[in-house]
Order: sequence, then structure tokens, then C-alpha cells
Amino acid sequence: MYLCHLGHSTDVRQIRRQGNVAHTYGQHSLHYCSPDAVCQFTGLQYSTVTNFTIIATLTPIVTALLSFVLIHERLHRLQWLGICSSLCGALYLLSNGSLAAILTLSFNIGDVLFFTSQVAWALYSIIVVRIIDDVSPFAIVAWSGLLGSLTTAAGAAYLGHFELPSLLSPLALGSYLFVIFAGGLIAMIFWNKGTGIVGPSQAAVFMNIMPLVGIICGVLFLDEQLLISQAIGGALILGGVYLTTQYRNVAYRLAKYFTRRQRKR
Repeated sequence: MYLCHLGHSTDVRQIRRQGNVAHTYGQHSLHYCSPDAVCQFTGLQYSTVTNFTIIATLTPIVTALLSFVLIHERLHRLQWLGICSSLCGALYLLSNGSLAAILTLSFNIGDVLFFTSQVAWALYSIIVVRIIDDVSPFAIVAWSGLLGSLTTAAGAAYLGHFELPSLLSPLALGSYLFVIFAGGLIAMIFWNKGTGIVGPSQAAVFMNIMPLVGIICGVLFLDEQLLISQAIGGALILGGVYLTTQYRNVAYRLAKYFTRRQRKR
């Protein structure tokens, strides 16, 4: 449908501009969206979910650094403080407050693939910002989903790991469909729209909320207990997200507070 729209456009410059966008996004979808999923799921064959979750907490920092290099996005000092706070909170939450649990982790090729996956995701978020004004979030999801699925399926078929959903149990099939529509389609549309508004660096810090959401779901649906270390980690994560997104208000309040103190002296 998007290509048909290009064909019926009467503005030559609009056609050229949108055509360049489609080419850029198609090229980057092949290079980044597919490696993101492939590296993530291949890495799980060699490493652990814990290692993956911990390495995923580095995504906001990786995104901020790449955004600075590639699109010259500068962050306020309070935003960097917020990113570090959310990182510390996620690590504290995942390790149950034990530094030894982090220091004793062992890493292998799977963890290298995990980190590659996070870099690919950071690049994807940066690309979204470049094209969000010319392509709708729905079209972005359509292009990345189509090209990413084709290249991932080709790689799976080449390695002999391609399986049809009909071989799955009803529970697994339901989970499979949930991942596609809720965790894939709907989540990606919201992510692309939000990233276009706040920028890749601010959007990436919200990824550290995922471990917190997992714990909350465990408490609500699996009767798991909420630990003090999890509460502390969650507070650090939410505080970091607040600092990163509301840094202007925080900076204004701090400046106002210190100005009043100086006047009293």
C-alpha cells in the first residue's frame, strides 16, 4: 500500500524523498531488525536468561552514546544521572541486592550475541527518529516486520531450525500469538510513536522497567513475594525514568531551591 501511494504521488520531490526513506529503512531493517532477534534467541542457546536481562540494562547507555555519535543528540546531566539510576536499580533488582551475584557471573559467546542484539536495537531506535516524520509508525512496523521476518526465516531454514506453529501445543500457540500481536505489533507501534516524540535516548531508559513489570506480574498472577531488594531496585528504576523524562522540571526546581538559599545568606 505504501509503494502504491508513492506511485500515485504527483510531487516529484515527495516521491524522491519518500523513496529514499523507504530505501534507507528497508536497508536498515535487513541489517538491524533481523540481527536483533537472531542474536537474542541464538544467544539464549549458549547463555542464561539472567545474563541476557542484565546485559539488556545497558541498552539506555548504548543508545545514548550512539545517539550522540550518529545524530548528535545531547543529554542533560540529570538525564545521564537518570540513566545511571535506572541501570543501578535494574542490576540491584536482578541480583537481589547482592554485588557478589553480579561479580560471579560468567560470560561466553552467548553474552556477546546479547550485547550485539542491544546495539542493533539501539540503532533501530535511532533510525526510527530519522524517518518518523515521513513514515507512519504502522508503516515502520510493516516494513521492519516483513523484511525482518523474511531474513530471519531464511536464516532459520538454512540452519534447519524452521518449525511451523501447527506443531505447537495450544498453550504454546496462544503464547506465540500473544508475542506476535501484543508483544510485537502493538508494542512496536507504541514504541515507534513514542521514540519519535521523546527521542531514542529517553525511550531506551523505559526498557529497564521490564524487569520491574515482570516482578509485578509474578506477584499478581503467580503469588510470588515482593522482596525489599526488589522494592529498592524498582524505586531506583522509576526514579531514573522520572529524571530522564522530567529533567527540565527537576532542573528548574533545583535552580529555584539553590537561588532561595543564596538569598537567605
